[in-house]
Amino acid sequence: MASSGTRGKFALGLSLGFLPCGLVYAALGKAMESGAALSGALTMLAFGSGTAVALAGMGVVSSLAGYRLGRWSNRLAAVGVMLFGAVLLWHGLSGKPVCHG
Repeated sequence: MASSGTRGKFALGLSLGFLPCGLVYAALGKAMESGAALSGALTMLAFGSGTAVALAGMGVVSSLAGYRLGRWSNRLAAVGVMLFGAVLLWHGLSGKPVCHG
């Protein structure tokens, strides 16, 4: 993770792709539920395409923010993750829904 080279970052990105993810398991469940191989493949293709676009967008936004904020961008990101985690934890423990709709 401390590598500043492109090769190290690429290797880290590849290795993180093997971590389990709840959303992937949910998409796999939906794909299996479809009952046909082609429908399941299309379900996973749609999920992967949407995920790739969202991740690429977040990468671009975080890179731009990093250039603008300099060393403060990492601290701001860490505080944001902690606040988001605290909100989700509070909602989970209080039994209130996260989305009010």
